[in-house]
Amino acid sequence: MKRTISVAMMMLAPWPCWQAASAGEAGAISPGDKGSIAYQRAERQYDDLGNAYVRSASPVRSASICSTRSAEVVEKQKILASSVAHLSAKDGEKVLLFAVAANDPTDAGRLLAEGAARTGDDGSLLHTAATFGDAPLLEMLVDAGFGIEDLGGASGPALMDAVTSGRRDNAEWLIRHGANVNAVDAQRFSVLNHAILCKDQDLVDLLTRAGARADEMTPELATEQGSVAYQWAERQYYDLAGTWLSSESRCPPRTARVVEKQKILASSVAHLSAKDGERVLLFAVTANDPTDVGRLLAEGAARTGDNGSLLHSAARFADAPVLEMLVDAGFGIEDHGGASASALFTAVTSGRQDNATWLIQHGADVNARTVPDGAPVLRYALICKDQSLVSELIRAGARSDARTTALAAKQGIDLR
Repeated sequence: MKRTISVAMMMLAPWPCWQAASAGEAGAISPGDKGSIAYQRAERQYDDLGNAYVRSASPVRSASICSTRSAEVVEKQKILASSVAHLSAKDGEKVLLFAVAANDPTDAGRLLAEGAARTGDDGSLLHTAATFGDAPLLEMLVDAGFGIEDLGGASGPALMDAVTSGRRDNAEWLIRHGANVNAVDAQRFSVLNHAILCKDQDLVDLLTRAGARADEMTPELATEQGSVAYQWAERQYYDLAGTWLSSESRCPPRTARVVEKQKILASSVAHLSAKDGERVLLFAVTANDPTDVGRLLAEGAARTGDNGSLLHSAARFADAPVLEMLVDAGFGIEDHGGASASALFTAVTSGRQDNATWLIQHGADVNARTVPDGAPVLRYALICKDQSLVSELIRAGARSDARTTALAAKQGIDLR
């Protein structure tokens, strides 16, 4: 799970995390690693749990924009726990991760005793427990040697995950056990600033009482989060993204419901200026609103993306006029912008053949690969089972490797 500023940032990436089925086919995981049918079922339920968690970023908590453990999430945890009960440490490398995400201390303890792999998901298992678990799981993992300040591949320590998930109980537990309340993530964004961005006054108060100090960004953030128009647009942005994620498709398309949400978001963006917040331009791009994109670019709005550049957002949600506007403004077609691949991957995994064609015509590399697993864009089109996009990439010069060719044969996709 990527939680640099809020967990919902995952929504605009070419799937390193919750779309694990796609990552498994495209990345380094071989079929042998998948284990039993029970393991595969648990893996799907884990993905379902993650999607429910991301959907909770629509304002469920009062005045909050960050994801939380909603009633839907708790129900998904129970379903996952019922599957984990049938797994052993030998069934796959993520069985312990599934138990922790399910908030299942009984099976987590059993799997630890069996020597299960300690594989996390963009962070250590303690990060997962800080979001999904309760104190017994946190204590069990710390006793098993998981460090409270360890990043485990995440941008910040587990305390940030507790904060961005509204888990005051877990934040308090971590602080009592030595968590650094002045920790910063890879972007130098502090725990306190995350709490402010999530509009969680209780957590802000908790951190402040524990010794969290304001930095040069804190006053501006606190003021910015007070903008009613900005907050309203931000909520609509997450509502739109949640609607997009609610699709049962492995590669969610831009449905009629998403387009309707874009219109609603655009109506809010019209009332914003570049000074209202760091993501106003992101909102305009996601709303597919070239008029306000142009206006906000001219006003010097921040070019902040969401786990990728603004071109990634446009590749998924917008049309050619916005793509052209961004490229003319200096956004590079091959830039990752914090994502694992270029904007072409985003267009492909969203079924946006129109945008994929536009990007290819403007120089996108059809043989580009993800970082760090090296999966080619052609393989992602296969994972999405999109013959039309596969053919488009082949015509443009995309080359198949052995693994991609095998996947095409398995799915009945023509690579000619």
